[in-house]
Amino acid sequence: MPLAYCTLHSLPAPPCRRVVLPRQLGGVRSVPDQTRPLRAGQHRPLFTTHRLESSRKQPCRTGRRPVFCQAAAETGDLADHIPEHPAALTSIYWMYGISCLIERAWKFAVPLLLSSLAGGFRLVAALGFVAPLAVALVGPLVGQTLDGIPRSTGLHAAVVGQSCLIIAGGLIMIVLMRQGASVSLRSTPLFWMLLLCVMIERLTSAATEVSVERDCIPEFSGRVRQTALANSNMKLRRLDLASELVGTIGFSFTLGAFGTFRTLLGFVALTCAALPFQIHSIRQAWPLLV
Repeated sequence: MPLAYCTLHSLPAPPCRRVVLPRQLGGVRSVPDQTRPLRAGQHRPLFTTHRLESSRKQPCRTGRRPVFCQAAAETGDLADHIPEHPAALTSIYWMYGISCLIERAWKFAVPLLLSSLAGGFRLVAALGFVAPLAVALVGPLVGQTLDGIPRSTGLHAAVVGQSCLIIAGGLIMIVLMRQGASVSLRSTPLFWMLLLCVMIERLTSAATEVSVERDCIPEFSGRVRQTALANSNMKLRRLDLASELVGTIGFSFTLGAFGTFRTLLGFVALTCAALPFQIHSIRQAWPLLV
């Protein structure tokens, strides 16, 4: 119901989540008689009586507007598309984008470099089978572990673990590429160490993705703001696609331009340099992750 001549602060508290919209209901200002245009055959009176002035429609009072409440379900929530914590959400986007870029490039690099070695195709097939199997078997245990610890601690551990395992795997790959065909890959322990690093790295990558999608995005976007939550998930999917495209193209270009050894050294250095920035991006949203 419209409430005439009331302010926003004088309204009672609504029983549910509502949107308060200021509206002006009618109340056109009256024009003085001396400024009104005359019709043909009319004469302006010299004196205007009080009865004639009071019979006209009174104008709205200046500074007072009728205010009414409508339910958010009827009018649409005006703030539904705005996240609750946009600054923290931007920090998570930066962290997740860098993490995805490095992880997608590493996922593309390992089979490519192993296939260039003697007898590496069988090992690539074994790696492609064992790594998803480890994620399928140990993934639920990782999810239960994330549920039992604070969200900030879980995200920090996943990001740091993923970066450290990629760095270790890159160093092992450098040693394997330096040895070349002099050593059989199946007989050297370096390959099994690389296989273990790749398996655990896939688990930490899945933990990072789950922590961001399940905890950070709903918390920062607002669990009741469906439009903002959908937009945030859409941006995550775009980051995934862009990271996979840029990571594979960038690694292929640098591999052809600078060679295997320099490319791996640069990739390891980039991963080391990106880790402090990822931790800083997480800590910017630290008060909201407790």
